[in-house]
Amino acid sequence: MDVKFRSCTVMYRDGSETVALSEKKGRMTASFSQAEAALSFKNDRFCGTLKVKEPTLIKEFMLNCEISTDDDAEDLALLKEGFQSWSYSGALGLNDLQRKPRASFMVALQENITNWPTGKNGNHISEMFFFLGNRKTSQGLFAGQLPPFNQFVQYSVIFGKFKTHTLVIRWDMDKLFKSNESIALDELAIREGNCTETLNSYADRVGKDAKVSFIDTMRVGWCSWYYYYTKISYDIIMENLAFSEKNNILFDFFQIDDGYQSMVGDWLNLKPSFEGKMKPMAAAIKKAGYIPGLWVAPFICERKSNIFINHNEWVLKNEKGKPVSAGFNPNWSGSFYALDITHPEVLAHLQEVFRVIKNEWGFDYIKLDFMYAASLPGKRYNQSMTRAEVMKTGCEFIRKEVGKETVLLGCGMPIGQAIGYMDAMRVSCDVAPYWKVKFTESLLNSDSNLETRGALRNSLVRTFMDKRFWINDPDCLMLRTSKTKLTAPERASLYNAVMTIGGMLVTSDKMVEYGKEEMDNLTEAINVFKTTAGGKTFSPDLLKKKIPEILVNDQGFCSIFNFDDKPQVKTINIADLNLLFKKDKVTLVEHASGKRFVLSDSLSFNLEAHGSLMFKIEKAAN
Repeated sequence: MDVKFRSCTVMYRDGSETVALSEKKGRMTASFSQAEAALSFKNDRFCGTLKVKEPTLIKEFMLNCEISTDDDAEDLALLKEGFQSWSYSGALGLNDLQRKPRASFMVALQENITNWPTGKNGNHISEMFFFLGNRKTSQGLFAGQLPPFNQFVQYSVIFGKFKTHTLVIRWDMDKLFKSNESIALDELAIREGNCTETLNSYADRVGKDAKVSFIDTMRVGWCSWYYYYTKISYDIIMENLAFSEKNNILFDFFQIDDGYQSMVGDWLNLKPSFEGKMKPMAAAIKKAGYIPGLWVAPFICERKSNIFINHNEWVLKNEKGKPVSAGFNPNWSGSFYALDITHPEVLAHLQEVFRVIKNEWGFDYIKLDFMYAASLPGKRYNQSMTRAEVMKTGCEFIRKEVGKETVLLGCGMPIGQAIGYMDAMRVSCDVAPYWKVKFTESLLNSDSNLETRGALRNSLVRTFMDKRFWINDPDCLMLRTSKTKLTAPERASLYNAVMTIGGMLVTSDKMVEYGKEEMDNLTEAINVFKTTAGGKTFSPDLLKKKIPEILVNDQGFCSIFNFDDKPQVKTINIADLNLLFKKDKVTLVEHASGKRFVLSDSLSFNLEAHGSLMFKIEKAAN
């Protein structure tokens, strides 16, 4: 594939300006009325600077390109990356589309609000990186943002009818520049290769450049959310803790989720059942042998909160002075809003919040949710930072306040800006006690809705990030057989995916209702996870399907999935294992039944709708 850089565009607060690129001795330049750009592309590395002549607010710098391919458009797929944890990630082709949400609050909640899905066939967007390649061979072109992730890098790929396609690369800024101020554009790695191999090498490179380190011992735990949601109490937490301790369940952590606080944003104002109980509750969790965990969404507040009512100057505003909506949540008082974390009083407030959570209450594991809100566009107290720099500032601030010894799990967070700050990261939307909800999909017209199917899709696509950026959190394993609409095959698919991924294993049921089946399944899951947690995982069919159907863990496990709504025959080939197991023949031992199959070429299995099988991979006897 060949990439040609044609022109570039600067988007100002009011209007935009496009100029052709001038090239001389391998360097490209562009002169705008209010800025100068200097760019270069050498040894698979694209870099550049933008210098502004006079005080100006620049929203975006855009590079307009053309991609020429040897393959016809219908043979290509774009592996797109979503903006944050919950955003749709997967492979899309010429005749595919990602739906454009109908409601703006859904875009703020699920996507990058400055880079909406187009809702058009063959017109796709991606964040941070993309891979455009042949569906069958998995060979193609990769482009990925490199540290320090000081801008949000966005891509727009429009498939042509033949072998020429449009690529637009955007460096999203929303920054007020001073006279003669220069900014380094985040560099891009641009190269050709195999999809899986380029993703792995990219993640290795990013981890090395960002000097990534993380705590990887907090992997197995319980959280309150997916059974109780906001309807928790001190007694409910203690009841589940007592059950876990009595049955010697080998959790690493025990996490209280949303519902302890009076309002979202008022984190130190507690509901009556938790008043005066946070410190003794954390102490009881520690005494039981677990690390106490707590959920908090530090960068938002709901409209009925004391912060929104009494400190409205802390709330991020738009150009018209209206509060910036970060979304809508029926579990709360409806709309909720972003805080302006460049405001010094907001940081002072958050400093006290984290001091109490960490030092006074004693929580050493903190789940940070709805983190994207810090990066929403708006008229900030300090407009000298890009949106991405604001996001990074928030992460750096929290890490400094709680210390390196505290485990931080990011959720609802832009991917690149979390690297180096989070120990673990949610890489999917929320799982749910249902596979998908057709009514919600048709009403909201979004592909990033919370659902178990979507959680599995993102978790399978983003496996290469695990143990390179952080520990991947594919969200909770639901073992319960009551109060769920998940069928037995769907629960098995969630189980097999979580086991094979080997990132985190978190359950979220009312454990006192567990019968023998659930307890046996949990014990088995923890035992299997001890092996798979040490492995790295990949999907060999990332480009072939919207949702990968094969998952391989280098500790000797693999799973195959049927995401179709009808029973299907699914096939695994020996070539699917070649990146990890370079053998002519292996034995697959089916996990649930113990049945053995020799794989020398290919094997096919009848799978129920939404069903799957997990196998232990063994060396075949001669």
